[in-house]
Amino acid sequence: MRALALMLAAVMLTGCALFTKPTGTITVERQEFVNSYALAKAIYLKAAERVRALCVAELLSPPRCEAAAETAQAAKRLDLEVEAKLLVPESEINWTVILKMLEFAAGVVL
Repeated sequence: MRALALMLAAVMLTGCALFTKPTGTITVERQEFVNSYALAKAIYLKAAERVRALCVAELLSPPRCEAAAETAQAAKRLDLEVEAKLLVPESEINWTVILKMLEFAAGVVL
């Protein structure tokens, strides 16, 4: 009787484990990516805001301002892509997007 009770308890616990969904975990590498991407994004946003202010003040040429606007659209698309991937814990992280965001910042400044 005791063996039957233990077996029933084991089956119940195993059954619960089979039907539950594991929670998403954030690995240290993933958190480092999040931190690095946030820093790269902040650098870009600060540079883009300065260039935008110069464009509003008409201190930069129109072609330069158009290029900055195109870069802003590309940065927004990249940011949406990264944010979508971060919502899925199982997705692969792509470290090259950090470099891409920094390239956007350099392109806006230079």
